[in-house]
Amino acid sequence: MAHSSDEDDENAISSRPPAYDLPTLNAPYRRKSSNLKRERTNSEENSSNGVVDKATSSSYAARVSKASSSEATGSKAKPIALDSDEEEVSEDHQAVEYSDDDLHVETSSSRNRDRLPLIPTDFYSIEEALQNFVAVFESRYGANHPPFHIGPLQEAISLAFDNPQVLERSPMAVYLHHDDSVASNIFVTQILCNSNVSQLLKRQFVNWAWDMTQEENRSKLIDWLAMLNMGDLADMLRQNATDRYPILVVLTRDRGTITPIVVCRGQDSPTTVIENLMHALDEYQRIKNRDNSDERERIERERVMQEQHDEYQRSLEADRAKDEERKRQQQLAIEEDAKRQREIEENEIRKAQLASSLPDEPPEGGNVITIRLRLPNGEFKIRRFKMEEPIRWLTTYAESIGYSMENYRLWNSAVPKEDVSTFDNSKSFAELNWPRREQIVVEEKL
Repeated sequence: MAHSSDEDDENAISSRPPAYDLPTLNAPYRRKSSNLKRERTNSEENSSNGVVDKATSSSYAARVSKASSSEATGSKAKPIALDSDEEEVSEDHQAVEYSDDDLHVETSSSRNRDRLPLIPTDFYSIEEALQNFVAVFESRYGANHPPFHIGPLQEAISLAFDNPQVLERSPMAVYLHHDDSVASNIFVTQILCNSNVSQLLKRQFVNWAWDMTQEENRSKLIDWLAMLNMGDLADMLRQNATDRYPILVVLTRDRGTITPIVVCRGQDSPTTVIENLMHALDEYQRIKNRDNSDERERIERERVMQEQHDEYQRSLEADRAKDEERKRQQQLAIEEDAKRQREIEENEIRKAQLASSLPDEPPEGGNVITIRLRLPNGEFKIRRFKMEEPIRWLTTYAESIGYSMENYRLWNSAVPKEDVSTFDNSKSFAELNWPRREQIVVEEKL
């Protein structure tokens, strides 16, 4: 199986849509002046816990450059290039080869004596530690590297996997460095800072880095992984030997579980690393497509459930409205019945009062007028009055039996008929020349 050329790798990278393009936050942080003074005056006894700040970064870069030149004089790693059409490689991967001088230099304890650590053990915050990592990293290897997220591991995980738009999520690449590893410098210069690898990581991954050189920092990372339920990676790092660093681990989240899907080690070639990263992208794209389909189905289920809920709520509201209207009508009926009952009672009281105010009915004969009243219901009432009594007793009598002058008229038998309520009710029957027998028609006003 022949590997593709540099141009093919670049085309493979650019053919994939960019996911996260994080800015490179590489401003070094400030440290105590006593530490800086000790760095400037005693480089040979430089503590492994020292750091770089803005005031010393340029001088430190010069020292690192000088140290790198010295190392290069003693031993120079064989250059690694992406496979060309003229060179066949195995289907698995092309390993990086080291000369005897490489091994001697890389295992020498003097290699790190004049180096400031990528991450000291006495950092105040994770942001501070990672700012130091980037500053020292660039002083050693230059700025052509993937952008590392400056923040806690959990924050980088959230940035990679928690985008509400499922298809916009990215896999996460975690670079773990170890200064005492044989392959540390070669992996960084020829793999991690390779333009093809760096651009692929920049465009398609959320990148985070940590330095495993100091045991205290190594333990912190393993503890963080355990707290984040990433036990597989934590177990791997517990068992990982120093010479197995550096490591570039690609993480994906599947069904809520974050697992390492690809592990690139110090002996891998740029072509192998790119192939592994592309495989990780393909695998995570499959996961994202499935998750996106699941998300659409979930949204559709929630939409249907919401519609059913809304319909149920509308039905409940309609039932509630009907029940409230029924209760309102019942209350109105009760109030109306009570009102009618009060009116009846009041009317009965009034009729009784009117009846009690009437003069005694005289017997027949003598100076007496007999009045026959035809009621609206067809019944007849007969009442006698003395001729000298005023006609207002006639209207009073009509009201005492339930026919008030507000709602009824009393028509006499004259032609044309006359409304008795229009007469002067202070005059007597005799004064108005009423006959001894008279018929009155009680009629409801329209």
